[in-house]
Amino acid sequence: MRMFMLQIKYDIREGIIQQWKKYAVLCVVYIACIIHFIMLCRANRHIDTYTCGDMVMWMFDGVKKFDAGAKNNVDISSVYILPNIFIAYIIGNYVIKDLYGYGKDILIRTGSRIKWWLSKCIWCVLISCICYAMLYVIIIIAGICTGGFTFVPTKEVCYSLLHMDKQLIIDNPNLTGLMASMMVMSLVMTITFGIIRLLLDLSFHLQSHIL
Repeated sequence: MRMFMLQIKYDIREGIIQQWKKYAVLCVVYIACIIHFIMLCRANRHIDTYTCGDMVMWMFDGVKKFDAGAKNNVDISSVYILPNIFIAYIIGNYVIKDLYGYGKDILIRTGSRIKWWLSKCIWCVLISCICYAMLYVIIIIAGICTGGFTFVPTKEVCYSLLHMDKQLIIDNPNLTGLMASMMVMSLVMTITFGIIRLLLDLSFHLQSHIL
């Protein structure tokens, strides 16, 4: 148990504190996305005001339901996918370095991959929460600066900028609940992708040693 706690502390120190430059770059990506959103809103004549809730919806905007019979291309939001790719890079970069450094020594001394894996899973959850907390801080600051400091999304932004179905918005006015579900689901997806990345890195490492 003591070795497991030391491993968690090591991951927090080396995988979070010592990697602060990578998180700073992620902050720049988030800021660029929010600035892009503000510019689009100001250029759209149908949008008078926008809020922090609209910024959250913009960052977590997904794609339309896929219709096999339609000829429309699948348009995945780059605003959503780019930060997640960078988070996956942070996870993979640290894990690979750890597998060839201190983590390798831990695996050899303890002979237990489970403790190493659990420690990395805890670390993955922590950095995912930290990354999302950074995003929300940036959104709050942007909301204060633009005068839209409220987490209630506006209908105009939803159907003018996010291209949500107008009738659906009218029939389901609880946009705050929709935003909250998007926040939770996005975080869960980021954590899931991170854990999958951990599993792939560990599998490739073990295969390389076997071969």
